[in-house]
Amino acid sequence: MGRPEITCLFLFWIICGLSISQGANILFYWSISGMSHRISVWPLVEKLTQRGHNVTFLSPTVSKTPNPNVTEISSAFSFAMKHVNYLEARIVEGPSSIQKIWNTYLDFVVANCDALLSDQSTLDWIKGSSFDLIVINSFLNECAFGLAHYYNAPYIMYGTTSPFIWWTEAYGYFDEVYPEFILQYPEEMSFLQKVRTALEPLYWQFSREWDTFPKIEKLLREKLNLVDLPRISEMERNASLLLLNSYFSEEYPRSFPPSVVQIAGMHCTDDRKPLSKVKLII
Repeated sequence: MGRPEITCLFLFWIICGLSISQGANILFYWSISGMSHRISVWPLVEKLTQRGHNVTFLSPTVSKTPNPNVTEISSAFSFAMKHVNYLEARIVEGPSSIQKIWNTYLDFVVANCDALLSDQSTLDWIKGSSFDLIVINSFLNECAFGLAHYYNAPYIMYGTTSPFIWWTEAYGYFDEVYPEFILQYPEEMSFLQKVRTALEPLYWQFSREWDTFPKIEKLLREKLNLVDLPRISEMERNASLLLLNSYFSEEYPRSFPPSVVQIAGMHCTDDRKPLSKVKLII
């Protein structure tokens, strides 16, 4: 092989190396979330920055230990869920109170998306940014599909806990008749409890597709001028990957398709701090 061929191969190797090592712009869309949602995914965020990627984290909460390599966006838009006192509701009404709160969650989706897209500074940030990948907190953050379409970026769904009640219908996989955690039924369910467990996912998916999604689509088309926006239900089914903060050793074993990857426990580390010594006065 002559010198020109060697030079060309060397240049080709350099170009390939540059393209492989180039960092991507990645957005973590945690618009509706709590601190526990942030904690469970934060190791992934930090590992991506270590690999040279540019990571932006959109969330209503701020990290207790900020990473200087992560761009955090904490907009002033309304976060309705922070006004819910889960502990007080549980103490006053018992387990059934949590189910009542779940029945109001779909209203948060539309209210949050409207507040987000009505904030001019947030709109300016959206229009002035560019992302190669979006990781979406699958808990009530369907507004993010509009951003994925706006940036023409692939997207990964991140489940913060056990599969949500609408996952079986949204992603079309078989699910055993296990007690849904929002219903809080016992493991040995009665016949009527099994019937409700089978029908509840259909109710949630129907409510999302025929009520919540059209409202979000209308907001996205108007605020971001997305005249060619597909149906959100269609975009949801086209997620590239589903990451799930759960594992069969800590809950029910489920038959997931290859697109679902269980990654529970990545926030657990050996860096444990001893508990403070507190005197108990009895």
